Amino acid sequence: MGRQMVTDTRFLAYLTIDITYACNLNCAFCSKRISERHDYKHMTEEQLAVVLKFVAPHYKIVHITGGEPLVHPRFNSMMRVLLERFERVVVTSNGIALDTVDKDIYDRLNFLVSVYPGVNDDVVDLVEPHSNVVCRRESKTSPGLCDPHYDPDIGSDEECKRVYAGCCYSYAKVVGSRVYPCCHGETMETFYGVKETGVTIDENWIENLQQVGGWRACRHCFLAYPQPYRRAT
Repeated sequence: MGRQMVTDTRFLAYLTIDITYACNLNCAFCSKRISERHDYKHMTEEQLAVVLKFVAPHYKIVHITGGEPLVHPRFNSMMRVLLERFERVVVTSNGIALDTVDKDIYDRLNFLVSVYPGVNDDVVDLVEPHSNVVCRRESKTSPGLCDPHYDPDIGSDEECKRVYAGCCYSYAKVVGSRVYPCCHGETMETFYGVKETGVTIDENWIENLQQVGGWRACRHCFLAYPQPYRRAT
């Protein structure tokens, strides 16, 4: 009898879905700024249906990201579907287009507004009074955030695997028809050609995700750098 695979429960702790690479800003520090090189622009409703069938049953909370999720042409209808399936739906946004969210779902969503100095500071006064909106002030200078040549002190595949095994940021990240063990794994595969960090979504996605090389992205992850970011998290 073959050895039974033990499920890596990190994938079942948290779910993030990128519903678009499009954005109403063009920040130089954002990895999605080169999205025009790729076919994926917006998640389709058909792709979302596959996520709901195979991935959603494992989760109670979903985090919606982008790009800027609010520029998705079907944002409101997709959020209604997600609100029916999850106990809580959190949307990360730059806050600029919050007034485009339909009133019947606005109060049922939770918004995390990323505020960058000199980029979208003016949204703070507009959104902070809302109890379901939290502003998070960000830095534009995180070294290595989008640079595949920023190489932490990881000198071997075995060391990468140790970092990956101990990473508290691993979770399921969905983009289009694929699922990844973390957002950095998706970025490295999609934009920088690091191979096989994610898998196609189907009924076996959890087992398949445990067998691919998600650890390959750790070599270029700024969170894996031992000083000072490891201690600061």
